[in-house]
Amino acid sequence: MGLPPFTKEDIANTLRLLKLLRVADIKLVLGSLRMDTKCNKKEAQENLQIYFEQGIEKNDNIRLHALRFLMLWRLRKKNSTVNYGFPTYSMVYDRMKMKDATILSEYANLMVSDDGQMEIPREAPRLPSKGRMQKNDSTPMHGIHATFKENPFYKLEYQLQCSPHLILGVAKGENEEQLTCVEILFTLTREEMKQLRHPDYRLYMVCTNHGHHVQKKQANADIDYPSDSKIFLNREQMYRPSDTLPVDLTASVLPYPKSNHLTIEYSLKSDPLMYFMHFFIARKIPAEDILDQVLAKPPIQKQTTIAKHRDAFDGITSTDAQYSLNDPISGKRMKYPAQGMFCDHVTCFDAADYIKYLLEHTYEPNCCCCLKGVVIEELRLVQFFQEIIESTDESITSVTVNAVGEWSYEKHEVVDLSDDDTGVSGVTSMTYPLK
Repeated sequence: MGLPPFTKEDIANTLRLLKLLRVADIKLVLGSLRMDTKCNKKEAQENLQIYFEQGIEKNDNIRLHALRFLMLWRLRKKNSTVNYGFPTYSMVYDRMKMKDATILSEYANLMVSDDGQMEIPREAPRLPSKGRMQKNDSTPMHGIHATFKENPFYKLEYQLQCSPHLILGVAKGENEEQLTCVEILFTLTREEMKQLRHPDYRLYMVCTNHGHHVQKKQANADIDYPSDSKIFLNREQMYRPSDTLPVDLTASVLPYPKSNHLTIEYSLKSDPLMYFMHFFIARKIPAEDILDQVLAKPPIQKQTTIAKHRDAFDGITSTDAQYSLNDPISGKRMKYPAQGMFCDHVTCFDAADYIKYLLEHTYEPNCCCCLKGVVIEELRLVQFFQEIIESTDESITSVTVNAVGEWSYEKHEVVDLSDDDTGVSGVTSMTYPLK
């Protein structure tokens, strides 16, 4: 599957897309083209339009599609609740030129929504509150609206009536070095308790940072807790995996009509900023389901990886290079070698280990090899290394790739060369070239 000819209608639609871009969006595209970004909006629009029209004059079909890809990507992703990176023009152009299925599939998704119409994302709706306030429940602060960035591991269904709650520290003792303490009471309804009995549902608490002033609206807010805070529910300390993940309260919550007592302790002196607590009923997404979604997407094709391998050398030095088959996170041999869709390196990491790390440690999705942002939606298997993994046994932990993309490996075997006369022993190294 290749790129279709760029029609007059496509040209008109792309020029309309250009008008929808804000100055920051246009400069992002110009930066991707390595063009000057020190200009006002009118100049930026003109510069991008000139480059686009030069593509029309040169009949450069790939340039036109690549520019439309970048514009659509920015329009679709800029208001998304997921932290997407921004691809470079040269990478998109080269991938389209080699008819890379990963890019072409993503391009098709960008161009057409479910109903076949152009679609620009909108801010995620605020989650509705359910249930009724009970007599002893803490009163929430009204007029505060927050939406959160998407996390692939859970889906926020709705928030409790006690949300949001302002964290205002009260000193425990006269010494200002003492911890400050915030206490909240809340009661779950019968319906909420029934929902939490399902293994896929959880009661989560998150905090948001408002700085020194209350923000009435927070769009796509990040999770952020007071520094060195400890959270207790009904006198039991809750496990907080990181500053970017929610705190799971499910196991310690008391059923209706009992009142739950939550306490958060931290040093107001070391962290004087203003925070809000939010309580949500959320549906947990199993890591296995997320991995299945990654495996179902078009992989990064072999010719793309071979092209990256060649580009890594200057043509003077040898184009033979050794690549590890071990995951950089776990140190174990990879089963699902993967990269970010827009990564420009050859090396891989294991998709399952990457997902597990994000789930258990911190949701800061960065590539293990280049540290660029790689959200789950951009994670792809690498076909070249997947075939190597499937063709070799567990003892092979690295391969050597030559200029044409052929790979080989060395297998070390211990051979007993000793005899009664010499007592000599040694190791023999054997190389198996494979295509």
